[in-house]
Amino acid sequence: MSQMPPLDQLITAQNSRQGALDLFGVYFLRDINDIEAERFAKSMLVMATALKGHPGRRITIYINSGGGSVGSGFSMMEIMYKVKRDYGVPVDTVII
Repeated sequence: MSQMPPLDQLITAQNSRQGALDLFGVYFLRDINDIEAERFAKSMLVMATALKGHPGRRITIYINSGGGSVGSGFSMMEIMYKVKRDYGVPVDTVII
């Protein structure tokens, strides 16, 4: 039977992963509406500005949404395209 690592090691590893994702990733876990799309756009632009000129750096977006406004969804897609096009930062999207 394998032995699990001590709890403090698991917590440290999780905090490390969380810190990296907070720097270079976005969680989107709610319905898509105008307010959330604006928050999303601001987060994307802040991260893109920080990552511009750093080859190999990417932004990862984790989406778990039940739906929402089509127009707001299109605006979120457009900001992803803008980040790729204008800032040269690749954007990966993971749908959960």
